[in-house]
Amino acid sequence: MTQSPVAFFVFNRPALTARVFESIRRARPAKLLLVADGPRKDHPSDAGRCQEVLEIISRVDWPCDVYRQFSGINLGCKERVSSGLDWTFKMVDRAIVLEDDCWPAPDFFPFCDSMLDRYAADTRIMQVCGNNLAGKRVPIIDSYSFSKIGPIWGWASWRRAWTFYDVDMKSWPKVVEEKIYEQFWDLSHEISFRFPLYQEVYSGKVNTWDIQWGYAKLLQRGLSIIPAENLISNLGFDDGSESTHTGNKDHPAAALPCGGLQFPLRHPTIVERNKRLELGIDTLLSGRPLSLNPEDEP
Repeated sequence: MTQSPVAFFVFNRPALTARVFESIRRARPAKLLLVADGPRKDHPSDAGRCQEVLEIISRVDWPCDVYRQFSGINLGCKERVSSGLDWTFKMVDRAIVLEDDCWPAPDFFPFCDSMLDRYAADTRIMQVCGNNLAGKRVPIIDSYSFSKIGPIWGWASWRRAWTFYDVDMKSWPKVVEEKIYEQFWDLSHEISFRFPLYQEVYSGKVNTWDIQWGYAKLLQRGLSIIPAENLISNLGFDDGSESTHTGNKDHPAAALPCGGLQFPLRHPTIVERNKRLELGIDTLLSGRPLSLNPEDEP
């Protein structure tokens, strides 16, 4: 049984929801927090699809405390996920977070349990990731490593870290004015990639919640834990018909294969950034070809 609470975020994709929920059911978390967005007014099929999703996630057949926060109206990606996470971390002091398109390998849950326990009081660590987007090109000797970049396709964190989250990024003007971003964007091409993205999110041109989380981690110099093997496969990449931000089915991060870890885990002796790993993650997320030539390293 998974000891850490699991927060599951859903909307209108029954098939994907069923696959991920089955993985959660097999993990048998002792606490399950369910967060659902409501149907969109201009999408007639949403009402039925959202209802089907709610029926799927109601099939809890193991001993479990279940908490629900369902919206009767459509809040959208930014407001629904951010408010759902605010609620999650008010209810519990730690949580494993999954969205309906993030399929977890079986080892994802015990890995998160172990990391959430081991680093509960270590304020240097803000997130546990299920993804390893660098893959085999950046071998990790231990069971995991540390990165300032932390993908959110299956992750975990603590209330103490989430307190730094601000969905509106109110400090962004000061960061720009004082060029504070130069202190933490040290990967090649990082400013040219991230600066306009952060500006668009702050201006409300992008309806999302996760860039703000990455922003909070960077401001706090927070580290994310990256497993040696990829433990999450994002099944939500499509032609844009159902996905919100993964409308490129040919993206190199789409439906990555998952591996497994050996338990007991082998822990690093030093908590420090793995910059080679960061470069591998950054190049994939930014859409540039993955290159790990020595001259490209920070």
